Amino acid sequence: MESHSPQTTSNLSVERHYKVTSAAYDIVEEIMNNIKTEFKNSIQYIKEVLIIFGATPYTPKEVFRISVPVLQEIHIEANHVKSMQKSQQKILRDLFLSPDWLKAMESNFPTTNMYVMLKKRQENCQKDDCLFTLISDYSIPSHSNCVTINLDYKNEPSHVCCSNLAVFNDSLNGSHKNPQISNKSIDSNEYWYQAKHYLKGFKDCYINKVSATELF
Repeated sequence: MESHSPQTTSNLSVERHYKVTSAAYDIVEEIMNNIKTEFKNSIQYIKEVLIIFGATPYTPKEVFRISVPVLQEIHIEANHVKSMQKSQQKILRDLFLSPDWLKAMESNFPTTNMYVMLKKRQENCQKDDCLFTLISDYSIPSHSNCVTINLDYKNEPSHVCCSNLAVFNDSLNGSHKNPQISNKSIDSNEYWYQAKHYLKGFKDCYINKVSATELF
C-alpha cells in the first residue's frame, strides 16, 4: 500500500483547494459578465437584482435586494463612461461605509451557496441562449434576513443620468420592514429570472493553521 509523506499530502490538499477556488472565481466572473450582458442587451427594464445566500433559493440565510433605477430612454452609456466610473466609486464608498451595511456584514452563517436573480418583464428567448431562466411563482420566506439597497437618481433636464446616482438608506422608506419578495407585483408581467449558474459553497482549507489560499 502506497503511503504519502505529510508534505505530499499537504501539496495535494493545496492543489485540490486551488482547483475549487479557481472554479468558484470563474463562476463568479461568468455571473457578473452575464449580469452586464443582461443590463446592456435586455429589451426589458431590469427592476431588481437579488443576491441570495442559502442551500437553495427557497431556503435563504441572507438576501441582498438591489432596486435598480429607471434609465432615461435617451441614456447612451458610451457617452459618459468616465463620469460613470467616478459615480460608481462614490456609490460604493457611501454603501460600504454606511452603518446599515456594516451591521449587515456582522452576521455570520455557515458555508452556503450563492444565487443571483433579476426581476423584469417576461420576454421570449431561445432556452439555450438565455443567461437567466424564468422562475415561476417565486417568493422568499418572510422570515429571511433581507438587506435592501435602493439606487435612484434625480431626473433633471440636463439628461446626465449617471451623475446623480445615490444610495438611499433603508430607513427612508418601509421596504426593509417587509422582507418578503414575490413575483406578485403591481405589474403582473414582471417575473424573477435566475442565473443559470450558481456559486457552490466550500470551506477553506488549512495547512498547519495557514489558509491554503495563502500558499497558492
